[in-house]
Amino acid sequence: MGRKHPDFHHPPPHPIFAVTAGQMRARGWTIRARCPRCYVMTTVDLDTVARLRGVDTVMWGQRPRCKAWINDGNARCPGRVYLEACVVMGGSWVRLDASADVDNVIALMSEGPDMCNNYRLHVPPNQLAVPFRHAGRSLTMLGLTNEAGRDYRIGDHAPVVTMEQGQPLLSLVKWAWAGPGGRPVFNFRSEGRDFARSTRCLIPTDGFYEFTDPKINGRKTRWLFRMVDQPWFWIAGVIRDGSFAMLTTAPGEDIRPYHDRQVVILTPGCGIHWLDLTTDPSLILTPSPAGSLTVVRDYPPETTSTSG
Repeated sequence: MGRKHPDFHHPPPHPIFAVTAGQMRARGWTIRARCPRCYVMTTVDLDTVARLRGVDTVMWGQRPRCKAWINDGNARCPGRVYLEACVVMGGSWVRLDASADVDNVIALMSEGPDMCNNYRLHVPPNQLAVPFRHAGRSLTMLGLTNEAGRDYRIGDHAPVVTMEQGQPLLSLVKWAWAGPGGRPVFNFRSEGRDFARSTRCLIPTDGFYEFTDPKINGRKTRWLFRMVDQPWFWIAGVIRDGSFAMLTTAPGEDIRPYHDRQVVILTPGCGIHWLDLTTDPSLILTPSPAGSLTVVRDYPPETTSTSG
């Protein structure tokens, strides 16, 4: 019976830590190996790991042999390295083992290239009260008027609905809290998390954007996603440190060609179930069904050609 490779075989302790070498590479993560015995620190080539071990190799909890030359090149270091991950240049490093702070790991996994960081709301706030009225609730609007619609980006204060003493409250909340190293956490992975004690929220929108290559005039191609047969909808979120982040999950069929994650989307009438948790969260925090979203290229604008 064959023997597994000693450096890469232990399963991760929790599904949220099951990110693979292929996923790390796709998200642009940097992985480094640091040996506590000889103090050598090197960057791990994820292309090589994916080629030799496979793209599904899980690196959480692994401690490969160091093998650095020591003693003037006369011997190999017998130590084992720690693997650490970082998403952005200058960001904080998170060790990929049980010694890591769980919140830091979750924040790390929430980060990635151009996940939903731009959305729009061109619906007056009074329309957001309708689904709550149908549920026998009254939506209180704190300091908001029927202002014109606009786009929102990370760091903006945007309309968000929370539940306060059993009644929904619409107020302005800053988008993104500060994560490890100060990097803004604007998306938050939903899998493997218990949100029963979290401050849950709803972000109203009538469309959100995703970005892909190629770049045109220095800008990535921008795609606008909207919900079929709904003038607006909710994105599920949570609030921490006075700021909100959007919850993400695996991508539905409509989003998969554009990104490997998606924000959790709810119809207007289903939003109250997230605030109240009157429905099992596993039935709420799911990918969007195929055909539930439309997508158009927003930048550069799509053009129609006519022949005369």
